[in-house]
Amino acid sequence: MNQKDVTKLLKAYKELCEGEEKYPASLVDYLAEEKSEYSKYMGADHTTEFKIAFLIEGEGYSRKLSGVRLYEAFYKYDMEMLNNALYENARLAHLNNLGTTDNDHTYFSYNVMPDLLAANMVNNISLLLPEESGMCKGSVTGTAITNLFMAIWYQREDFAKEAVPFAQKKLSQKIRDYDRAYISYLLALLNKDVSEASTQLELMCKGHRKLKDWGVTKFTRSFALGAHAMYNLSHYVYDGALDGLVKMPEADNFCQDLVIWQREHDYKPGRIVTQYPEPIELMNHIMQTEPPAMHLRLDAKGNASLDGKRFEAELIAKIMSTI
Repeated sequence: MNQKDVTKLLKAYKELCEGEEKYPASLVDYLAEEKSEYSKYMGADHTTEFKIAFLIEGEGYSRKLSGVRLYEAFYKYDMEMLNNALYENARLAHLNNLGTTDNDHTYFSYNVMPDLLAANMVNNISLLLPEESGMCKGSVTGTAITNLFMAIWYQREDFAKEAVPFAQKKLSQKIRDYDRAYISYLLALLNKDVSEASTQLELMCKGHRKLKDWGVTKFTRSFALGAHAMYNLSHYVYDGALDGLVKMPEADNFCQDLVIWQREHDYKPGRIVTQYPEPIELMNHIMQTEPPAMHLRLDAKGNASLDGKRFEAELIAKIMSTI
């Protein structure tokens, strides 16, 4: 990522500010927007627990705070600011990105695991994906990615025996370039093939440029967060045996200076820098609270799904204990 690439990224964010969704142009604008939105729906008679639930379920908090924080960090080209932005983004993603709870840990972990790794919040991995949850049972590419990740992270041969055939099956099908490179990267990492992993990480950045998922914009395509997460993964696995052996991508949406900064600072996670004013000051407690572990529940047929209600109840209880 050079200065020209950064300029394009900043321009893409400004277009979001002027577009239909009206992304905030600054942190001040973001906080004003969130205060206004909160005041529309929240009255004095609502309980503190209800207010917390409203805040942690606010989908817009994660995307818009992440956007404006990343924009400000790239505008100043300050890697410490960028590291802090990634930290806050991961915090919010882990707290409020439950989505549907009709499925097992595929959806939630596929979306949140990269945020945690890009921010080096590795202590949260076992909360997001407890080892005892085992393999996902879905049929989507996210299932293949999550299962391979768990096999690598927990170094479980039994996980690998289940994850690898399904991953190879997905590679034989027509899937997005991004997911193909993602799966191939994890397979290479599982085999400790750093040359192939380097190739696939570069392809992952290129595939990221083509993503058209909900919420994906020209701005988010300009920063390959998932590739940064996977690069950091190579630092942590196998007791550091692969650290520095996977080649850093040269793609224009990969921030090489961020990697260098994180490495020089021992991959230390960032910190929370956003301070929420009244009437949304509860967000300060929410952001500082470590989430509980995620659990699965079984229906009458034995099908597993995320226990979102338990997660929310335990999270609210933890937040209330800090007030």
